[in-house]
Amino acid sequence: MIRTLAPSIVNMDIYTPLRQWTGYVLRCYNKTMYVGMTNQIDVRIKQHINRDGGKFTKRYKPLSVVELYFCKTKKEASYWESRTRRELQRMYPDRLIGGSSYLSKQKSPLLKYGIY
Repeated sequence: MIRTLAPSIVNMDIYTPLRQWTGYVLRCYNKTMYVGMTNQIDVRIKQHINRDGGKFTKRYKPLSVVELYFCKTKKEASYWESRTRRELQRMYPDRLIGGSSYLSKQKSPLLKYGIY
């Protein structure tokens, strides 16, 4: 299910009443995707919208929230994030998949064209 980044989704306190760890996937400009995790999803989504979230979302504006995955621990969220990034890279080898380590661990096929 795709959710647009409307003002209603920015106030996400109803989704995370206990500030649990959450994995998320954002669809960004130019068909790129961003995978991340946080324990304050409402704050983090606002940061991405305002382009304060990270290098990747500063360059590629987030358009919609594709998936939210609620976890019990940080370790579980970290595992989900890395597994989801690998799965998306296999499913969409021609697309750039960003995240907390999008350049350090994974080499994008677009690097040879100067696009990251």
